[in-house]
Amino acid sequence: MITYQAGIRPFNEDDMSSTVNTPNSMNPPRSNGTVNNIPPKETKPANINFDDGEGDANPKPINPAGNVASTVNMVKPSAPTNTNSTPSNNIANPANQMNNNPNKRAVGEEVMTKEFKQIVSEYMDITDYKTNTRLYNLDEAEQNTVLLSLTNKLYQMIVAKIDDVEKGDIPKSRGDITRLPKYNQLKECAKTLTSIFEQYKEDTAPIKVIENAIDNLEDNSDVFVQSYMAKVDFGIMIYESVTLAVIGSLSYMIACCIEYVKDPKNDGLTIVMDKTGVAKVKEHLLYENLVKFNEACRTNDIENAIRPLIKNRTQNLFGVGGLVLVKGLLIAVPVIIALIPLVKDLVYYFFAARQRVSVYFDIQADLLEMNANELKDNPNITTDADRKSVIRKQLQVARTFRQIADKLAVEAKTAENKADKEIKKDNKKYRIDDVETNPADASDGPLF
Repeated sequence: MITYQAGIRPFNEDDMSSTVNTPNSMNPPRSNGTVNNIPPKETKPANINFDDGEGDANPKPINPAGNVASTVNMVKPSAPTNTNSTPSNNIANPANQMNNNPNKRAVGEEVMTKEFKQIVSEYMDITDYKTNTRLYNLDEAEQNTVLLSLTNKLYQMIVAKIDDVEKGDIPKSRGDITRLPKYNQLKECAKTLTSIFEQYKEDTAPIKVIENAIDNLEDNSDVFVQSYMAKVDFGIMIYESVTLAVIGSLSYMIACCIEYVKDPKNDGLTIVMDKTGVAKVKEHLLYENLVKFNEACRTNDIENAIRPLIKNRTQNLFGVGGLVLVKGLLIAVPVIIALIPLVKDLVYYFFAARQRVSVYFDIQADLLEMNANELKDNPNITTDADRKSVIRKQLQVARTFRQIADKLAVEAKTAENKADKEIKKDNKKYRIDDVETNPADASDGPLF
């Protein structure tokens, strides 16, 4: 519970150096002193509660994805506020705002939604006095402008790297993963891995995560295809980065979990599973974000984030648009902000990896060929010559497989470390002067 002592005189700038401390939480500044040289009446200090009634004055940061669509209640534009009163130097005047009511909250507190608090607590520098004060004195339209401005800033960091990510044939599929040239190989590889995991009595949940991501990409193909048609970059970015993560995660699982070793019973090679590799896969950045993507699909966050962008972009193509339509997107802004970290993680990872997509598919093809050339119960082996031919193929595949697998395993870890460093470096806290607050000066930006 966070409280502050309410006074009765306006705050003066001269008080800053001696009586006002920089706030450490999202609380309005307090006033202290006298009005017109009349001493304040001796009364018990009023305790002002900013905990939303849920016992948490400073909400935890919003989740990266999921659990947003069902709870979002964005600030709705209201009638124009009274413009006769002008704030002095962007510093709150609690006494005037209270209007002689010592228990009345600051202007922004009355219209501040839970989602707005969560977002600014995560992305804004609320330890800065000016930022904290201004945020608590924004009206509804100004809060919406801040959210739009902040969303565009977060999005622009991803755009700066996405063009340098090698995506292979993914863009040619235009939102429909089934149109990928290697789609059938992808599905067959997941099926083969499931069979191997079951053979070694290993939990198949990690493979299910990848398969569920493929299914979710298929189920949401309508919104992704329309993103390409309407040129909605955010929808395209989600599709391409998640599809790339599916391909990369499956190949990384093969590199970590599969070995090709000599079979003493058959004089050839056989597939074995390295169970220690499963833990590496589950801790990897790609796998973790596929889990988040699946959750975002379950809660319809993918649909709820992209569909309004498609509608807005389509209407703009017919000459209607501007900020009037952008206001219709406000309900989707918290969902979009929640999905941005997911996309950012994937884009930063593949930017650091600089890996060709063909390499991911090569190791998948090697696994399928290894599985097809197993000596045990192989219907193609009828003579000793057939047996020797299969063994020669095994040795050749094993050589290339191990080279690719070792390279992928090392580079995946290196790329993950680089991505983590870049993400932490770019996770800056914005101050109020870094974002737009005036609705009249706001622009829709690259995202909208």
